[in-house]
Amino acid sequence: MLLAAAGGVVVVLVTVIAVLLWQGRSGGAAQAQPSGSPSVAAHQTDDNAIDVALPGRPELEARTGTRRVTFRWSYPDAEPDDTFHLVVGRTTDAVDEKMRTSSFRTTAKPSTTVKASKGGKHRQFCARVQVVRQGVAGPWSGAACERTS
Repeated sequence: MLLAAAGGVVVVLVTVIAVLLWQGRSGGAAQAQPSGSPSVAAHQTDDNAIDVALPGRPELEARTGTRRVTFRWSYPDAEPDDTFHLVVGRTTDAVDEKMRTSSFRTTAKPSTTVKASKGGKHRQFCARVQVVRQGVAGPWSGAACERTS
């Protein structure tokens, strides 16, 4: 009986060692990611690593118009294929909630105009924007808000 128990322990140890060796070969351990917003990110395609230089945080401005607010943004080192994630809401809290739930729209233009419904004078609209380059998203802009006239 003691011999059978010792045999069982050996089988368990061999199994644990085999699993650990297999994970080491297949890269099973996850690498820790640095916190914060990096200025350069590695974008992996096939076996080649491509460094993607992310632009800085976009500067967002809001301009009022008759029953509309136009949001425009700019950032250093713009590239022709950059796209943008845009969130728009009536308050900054609504915009932040849309960011948390990934409820954004994607656009290729560095501006958008939000129109209020008929009779929509003095309606507030807020927005935030994020630059996406080669599938890698940069940091979100600060919120910009404006009321329609």
